[in-house]
Amino acid sequence: MNLFHGRIVLAFSIGILSSGYSWAICDYGPDTCKVGYVWRDAFTGDHVCVTGATRTQAANDNKMASQRRSPTGGSYGPDTCKVGYVWREATPSDHVCVSGITRTQTKRDNSLAQSRRDPSCALPRPNIAGIHFELEKATQTTPPPKQSHTTVKIMPDGSAVGVSQAPLAGVPDKMWDPGQTLRIRMTGGTAITRSKVRQYAMEWPKYANIRFEFVDDSQPAEIKIDFGTDGFSWSVVGRDALSIPFNFSTMHFGWFDDNTSDTEFSRVVVHEFGHALGLIHEHQSPVSGIQWDKEKVYAFFSSQTPPWDRGMVDDQVFNKYSVSSTNYSQFDPTSIMEYSFPASLTLNGVGVPGNTTLSATDKQFIARWYPFPNAAVGQLRTNDDCDQIDFKVEYGVEANDKVHFLLSPGSTVTWWKSIEVPVGGNAYQALEIHDRVSADRLLDKISLDSSRPIRFNKAKFLGVHTLLGYRWDVISALPGGSRVTLNWTNDHCH
Repeated sequence: MNLFHGRIVLAFSIGILSSGYSWAICDYGPDTCKVGYVWRDAFTGDHVCVTGATRTQAANDNKMASQRRSPTGGSYGPDTCKVGYVWREATPSDHVCVSGITRTQTKRDNSLAQSRRDPSCALPRPNIAGIHFELEKATQTTPPPKQSHTTVKIMPDGSAVGVSQAPLAGVPDKMWDPGQTLRIRMTGGTAITRSKVRQYAMEWPKYANIRFEFVDDSQPAEIKIDFGTDGFSWSVVGRDALSIPFNFSTMHFGWFDDNTSDTEFSRVVVHEFGHALGLIHEHQSPVSGIQWDKEKVYAFFSSQTPPWDRGMVDDQVFNKYSVSSTNYSQFDPTSIMEYSFPASLTLNGVGVPGNTTLSATDKQFIARWYPFPNAAVGQLRTNDDCDQIDFKVEYGVEANDKVHFLLSPGSTVTWWKSIEVPVGGNAYQALEIHDRVSADRLLDKISLDSSRPIRFNKAKFLGVHTLLGYRWDVISALPGGSRVTLNWTNDHCH
């Protein structure tokens, strides 16, 4: 497995291609506009095709943005517009103040974006049977620089403190931050295909400290998926997704239907989500070592429709990424990020098998690029009868959307004890110790209420169940996949 920093990957299957369509190699790829239109460029990566006058208007509006905001703020914070202006909303976060007419025009241009692209520059429709390769397309944009961020760390006394962290050293800018939640929305597809994408996408968070949150298709998202029947599938690489406008997809599946096998869903979905996490192809790793029979490879691709010239084959197959621009492991031919190649295209007769699941190396190295924090261990003291409660918080050991709570008694604890975990609706989920029997609850992460602390109860005089004054404010520090083990080791003063 290796990581690349410098391209968008458009991944699609190419087999023995059928004729009947054409493909032009355009300077600006599938975003090339028809004659008479240009990119709007209202922001970096804005490739909506508009008239030249509209592009000029967008540039002028950008220059005037600060002068059109209310100097005292207002209902919409510092981006509140002066009377007579409204947000442009070329994307949901576009708060440049413009006239109402301009905003209406912006929405219309967005809705007509696809019809204004040059159709001859579209990617080809391949036959998905046969050998599978991928095309990687250079991008003109770069993702925003990574910023320092704050995480919550649990200290040995149980306190949760914010810790400022700089971007992870040595990881390319395409990578997301460990522990980050990526919102995913899906447009189109059937209920079955969408559920299968969800199912197999979740293979990565089992081994990586990254969280996926599936949102409604009208909401903002980092990963934006659509479906089609065009025969190709692709994904942008990692944080390049941040340069893609709201109305455009960052991932596409082009041949799924309700009869697609689970093996194929696994092969394609896990692979494309690998790209979305910042991974590239194994065969272009600096250490891949595949012994290509170059003339046979040139001949193979030149016979396809559309044919690839020698320069394209060099770029897409033979060229390896530099050691300085990638983080990489030892070449792994079993990686989900590698596609199959027939032995006939190599000098030593060694091909690459088709891979459909994460390899052991995939699991090992994605955990290195997206590491889980070390387990937090310590002791809580309720200041009541010398109570001592040992705790251990482990990360990445449960399902990504769950948090597991376990409560057990120490060897000298006999009376009733309980903790109450805050959940939505101002309610609590209780775990109780009685007759020295431990308790546990596996709760949905989304159900936890981080605005309220965990409460503690114990049986006191005459066995009355009593709510203690001590509170453990730790919910905000528990990401999905955590396991919280509490061992009530002492409940009285010796």
